Amino acid sequence: MLHQFLARNKVKSNYINSSKEALQQILDNPEKWNVILCDQIMPELNGTDILKRLRDENILIPFIIHSGHIDGAASNPHLKLADHIIKKPASRDKIINILQKYI
Repeated sequence: MLHQFLARNKVKSNYINSSKEALQQILDNPEKWNVILCDQIMPELNGTDILKRLRDENILIPFIIHSGHIDGAASNPHLKLADHIIKKPASRDKIINILQKYI
């Protein structure tokens, strides 16, 4: 639904259902991406796993974590690598405003 909302607001986006596939696509072609909006809790890899791997590869694409599971995450050192954190629930307008800072 967020993908459709972004399209209606003229924000081009890609939705990838697999965290491993998303990571691989970013690693294969980092120039394609202007900003990454990623959930924290996902099967296979979580958002900070992806973020850490990208930073380890010196890929500095702005990375936004969008999650309802960040209250106890202050102890996660990789969370501090994120350019922005959006706590769920967040309005779609708030998400658009934050994304526009990076595109």
